[in-house]
Formats: sequence, structure tokens, C-alpha cells
Amino acid sequence: MLKPIRGNFWGFFPYDMNANHVTNPELKQRFQQHLRELEQSGIQPFSELPSPSGRCPFSGLKRGYLLTLPKQSGGLVEILKISHPGARRGKLVLNTPSLLAYLRAVADVQRGESQDGGVH
Repeated sequence: MLKPIRGNFWGFFPYDMNANHVTNPELKQRFQQHLRELEQSGIQPFSELPSPSGRCPFSGLKRGYLLTLPKQSGGLVEILKISHPGARRGKLVLNTPSLLAYLRAVADVQRGESQDGGVH
């Protein structure tokens, strides 16, 4: 099961992410529906976090700042850790649509404040 990381970097993912291994039929149906929608939109649903000195190819933000976004956004931006059961290490992946939606929302708020004459 995917566990979003909300300010804590060490969530867990005890099962394979492949849809064929999901036993709950409703969960599998919803997963496939969301996957189809994302494929049609052309947005990559998850992307691996960049190396410690690298930048995100979607936003240009550095890895360290991306790791602060789940807490800063109040859980709107999701970072997940994928690992095998009992494994100490895993891969951190970013929910790309959540990142892009958060950045667009922040941009909308800032544009609204600057149009009203407020300081941002």
C-alpha cells in the first residue's frame, strides 16, 4: 500500500505497485481508471526524486526543497517511498500531478495578491 510522506521521509510500501497484485477489486478498478486518465493527459504520474545535487525536470526545484514540500503544502504534495517488505532502502518518488497542481495554485494566489496590490 502506498503511504504518503507528510513531513516524515520514511513512509513504506510493502507490496508491489503492479496492478495485477492488487486483491481488492474496487481498488484495482479505481487504480486503472486513474491510470487511464493520467495516460490520456500525458502527465507522468510519478517521477523519481533527483539526486542530492540534482533538480526536478518538471519544476526545476532542488531535491532538498522538494523534500520540504509535503509538510509545507499541508500534505497536498505527495512523496512516496517504494520498497520491498523488510527492506531498509527504497526509492523516493514524487506524485507529479500533485506537485504541478500545488505550484499552479501558489502561482494563482500570488497573482491574485499582486493584482489586488498586496505584497507577496
